[in-house]
Amino acid sequence: MALAKDPLWRRLAADVRHGRVPGYLRVRQEAYFLFASARTLSRPSHRVRESEIHVFVLWSNALTQEERIMRDISSEFVVRDVRRVSWPWPGFSWNLTRFYGGTLPPRAEKERHCGTDPFLVVVVEDPEPTYAPRRTPKGVVNARTFDAKQRHRSWTGGGHRIHASLDPIEAEHDLFLLLGRRTDDYRSPSAAWNGEIVAGPEGPVGARGWESVAELRTAIEVATPYVLLAEGEKELEVLVEDLSRAALTANIPAAEIGSARYEILVAGRPFALVLRSAGDGTLEQSRLRSSTVRRFFRDRTR
Repeated sequence: MALAKDPLWRRLAADVRHGRVPGYLRVRQEAYFLFASARTLSRPSHRVRESEIHVFVLWSNALTQEERIMRDISSEFVVRDVRRVSWPWPGFSWNLTRFYGGTLPPRAEKERHCGTDPFLVVVVEDPEPTYAPRRTPKGVVNARTFDAKQRHRSWTGGGHRIHASLDPIEAEHDLFLLLGRRTDDYRSPSAAWNGEIVAGPEGPVGARGWESVAELRTAIEVATPYVLLAEGEKELEVLVEDLSRAALTANIPAAEIGSARYEILVAGRPFALVLRSAGDGTLEQSRLRSSTVRRFFRDRTR
């Protein structure tokens, strides 16, 4: 059963308890929207020429509206795949942490809000992607997936019981972490959905270790911009833009994040993952002179 949305007074009181301006979330959303609108005054919305693959997630507490949401998605997009995914409990909060990239404690409020039972992952093709300003940190997003997500959230009691990717970068991340697949896998005519809901993986990719170094590298690639520094049979070293996001994606326990070297399992064997971040002072001068690394630092500081 979906949880009731907290009344306004309780949410405002919670803001005060956490040292925030009452209603700060709405203020922040308005700031995102105004900033994005100012950047796009000359072109308030624009249509992308090519179709895009996107992902919707209906967490278990949203499934009371499953039929209604699926009808709406089917009317707006071309459905390519539908998977019913089970993440084992306990550990659901950690899976959410890896997926969203923000640390959650065990039995977190978000876990209770979304629900820990099996959920649906719906892969769609948007034949007419349209980008416009919306009240979101990204500012300008795919308005069709954003608006659909907001509709579905209103049908499921508000909050975050529905997730949707808002641009191709986020879609690549979501699709690989959830199903171990890439958006190109759904672009061929043979990728049409046959109407059957099949079982998906039990946990995000890498939850039980990594099948190969290539799988680990792909997970880091879809999580954050990176540069490969060195790769061997027992070690992978990369320079990443977002060290925390890369470490969480690699299934590094939150308490260990902050060091440079981590021990993980690849193909069932111990493996060393070395994560460097831009400006952390851990790269030797000789490696800093690499043209690829210099370009990476320049792009990060523009």
